[in-house]
Formats: sequence, C-alpha cells, structure tokens
Amino acid sequence: MRCSIHLDGDALRHNYREFQKLSVPSTVIPVIKSNAYGHGLAEIYAGLKPMDPPWLGVNYLAEAAELRSLGYQKRILVVGPINPSDLLRAAELDLDIFLGEEQTLEKWCLLPREKQTRA
Repeated sequence: MRCSIHLDGDALRHNYREFQKLSVPSTVIPVIKSNAYGHGLAEIYAGLKPMDPPWLGVNYLAEAAELRSLGYQKRILVVGPINPSDLLRAAELDLDIFLGEEQTLEKWCLLPREKQTRA
C-alpha cells in the first residue's frame, strides 16, 4: 500500500491566515522544508506566495538560496546550523541566521560589519 498526501493550496492559505489572527501582534514565520512530506519547497512556496508573507523560515542555507532563486525577496530565517565557511554566502543572500555554535559566533564576529548577516 502506498500512502500519499495531497496539498490543498486553499487550505494552506487558510491555515496561514488563521495563524496570523491567533498570533497578533506577533509575526507568523512559516517554516518550509525542502521536501516536506514529499511536497517540495517550490510547491509550498507557490502556495504561500499569494499571501505575501513578510518572513519565511528554512532549516538550511541551500533552502534559503532556493527561495531567493524562486524570487522571494523578503526576510528569510535559517533555523538550522550554519557552517562558518557559509557566513559570507548567508550575507550575500541577505539572510537572518541563528548562531548556535561558538565557532560560528566567533567567525561571525570577525567579519567586517557590512559582511555580517543579521543574527
């Protein structure tokens, strides 16, 4: 037996609006997984795009880069680990990141201010 999940874009947008209502005055940040139960980041983003979310969240830098390549220009929060060698790329993509490891924090502090992404 093979299982499948069918994404309903209207339901996705309805749920986003409901979370917005429940979270006032906070901002809702939908976190998109690159292969969320087989749906894929591009498909989920396409479903949310009409809502024009001011923020999107992802786990990995590569997912943020994909969102940028799809045309999303607003704020992206990367909630997963960032390799210190990827800090400049995160800044180039204008990302917000979590600094959860001491080594990454130290490397981030050594970057020139204009190369530091929001952390």
